Amino acid sequence: MGKVNAKKIDLNLLRHTCKYCGQEKKLIDAHIIPEAFFRPLLNEKDPPQLMTNIGGIFPKRVRKGIYDKTILCRECEDNFAPWDDYAQSLLLQRLKDARALRHGGEIAGLAFPNYDYTKLKLFFISVLWRASVSTQRFYEKIQLGPFEPHAKELIERKDPGLPDDFSVTLAHFEEKIGMVPLDPYREKYFGINFCRFYLGGYVALIKTDKRPSPSQIGDLALGKSDKLYIISRRFFQSPELNIAKQILKKAKH
Repeated sequence: MGKVNAKKIDLNLLRHTCKYCGQEKKLIDAHIIPEAFFRPLLNEKDPPQLMTNIGGIFPKRVRKGIYDKTILCRECEDNFAPWDDYAQSLLLQRLKDARALRHGGEIAGLAFPNYDYTKLKLFFISVLWRASVSTQRFYEKIQLGPFEPHAKELIERKDPGLPDDFSVTLAHFEEKIGMVPLDPYREKYFGINFCRFYLGGYVALIKTDKRPSPSQIGDLALGKSDKLYIISRRFFQSPELNIAKQILKKAKH
């Protein structure tokens, strides 16, 4: 018998079905939330910690975010790059360009005078889809169920849909501690189903419901105006503070 080509076998073991194109290919370490949304917290001595209240999972240091090697091939990963790049550029690098909206002397929100609705909306739909098909426990609470094929269809057509299709409403924490990444989860807001994501100081509420968004947040959703409106929040006055305390208490014990 001839020698077995160990390298060839190793490569074959890495070939699985890509969840986007459905073809048998070598899969890569694909990100769900781009690394740049973790980068503001990165430093050599104290990398950020992912925080989750999933049972048995404790705060974990990460240097480049969370990757999943079970969902995408290289060619399909590249399809998401223009939307990922645009979201990073707008929400992180150009945040200083946003105009502060004040109410009673306090900053109530931020506004970008113009933005690319298609690219930004497709970014959030793609994050939602990637989280739903991911096998990482950090994203296990995100299950789109019957909405998963529709999200993928919009991504394939490069179609952001109407503002109420997977409507996205954004908030931003003023304090740097608000950048601590918490795991995403599903919730009901005024009886409507949403998924909540945390991305580098931002909170994104993405609707996963056929019913229209409640006006309390739907009026500020992407696409409702030529401007991008972002709600300002204070971390120390938010429910996320109690979540973080509970997670740290669990980790301590």
